[in-house]
Amino acid sequence: MSKTYYIEKINTGSYPCIIFSTSYVSPMDQLEIVENDLKKIGVVGNILFDLLLSHGNTPDRFYEVLFNGEKIDIDSLRRVESISDNIKQISSDFYHNHVHFLKNSILSNAQKFLIKKRIAVALVK
Repeated sequence: MSKTYYIEKINTGSYPCIIFSTSYVSPMDQLEIVENDLKKIGVVGNILFDLLLSHGNTPDRFYEVLFNGEKIDIDSLRRVESISDNIKQISSDFYHNHVHFLKNSILSNAQKFLIKKRIAVALVK
């Protein structure tokens, strides 16, 4: 199975990186591979998952989990209800700049169109 996510390092105080879903298959289904990739890039701390393409624009879109440099602490997994404007902008930019991922998502054609045209991006809250 190919990777269903993309890891982007970011410069915010909250998270060292965001893991974006790149298809309808959730990156949560590939946690061992995610752990290996996080180790390779030297990330430690709370990791944010943006599951737009696998969960849609629902309250289950954003999750965070603690990565200690070796393993993901699955017991620390929690849904994130409030997303900063900075993270929203990073997410919007990512999906607009990687529209090829949209074709393998659960998003409606209308949502895909809006993202492609940068008219709007489906964001919870």
